[in-house]
Amino acid sequence: MGDFSIDNFGAIVASVLTLLGFYVTYRIYYKTRFNRAASAFRSTVLAELQGIYPVTQYWDMNIFPKFAASVFKIESAAEEFKFVLRCKTEFESAVKEYRDYCKTITWNQEAAWTLYPTSRKPGDVSPRDKFSHIVDRLLSCTVDKRTS
Repeated sequence: MGDFSIDNFGAIVASVLTLLGFYVTYRIYYKTRFNRAASAFRSTVLAELQGIYPVTQYWDMNIFPKFAASVFKIESAAEEFKFVLRCKTEFESAVKEYRDYCKTITWNQEAAWTLYPTSRKPGDVSPRDKFSHIVDRLLSCTVDKRTS
């Protein structure tokens, strides 16, 4: 045991190369699986939010029912996508923030922000900017933050 003579050198090199091969194969598999799932999730989000995101200068009154209608599909896509994520808590909080925002946003909030700028408090964020930030945060989870 522990005999590292020249007779065992070939077996040791073969074992190390085999382990390295398994590791590289696993990393390629993980990256491929993550990239496919991220692409599918990103496509679903962007398709559901077509006309709303990227945020335009003006939101029409007719667009607000689309917020609540998008929640189910985006949550379904999120459930499929989160299985390939390593850090699920950040993603789950982004999905929850999206759901809460979309269920509470109304045209009255947007209209009040636009029509009554004097009623804004310092540090207030417009509903459009808040929505843009929420969706950006949701989509930021589709980028693999690990370098290797």
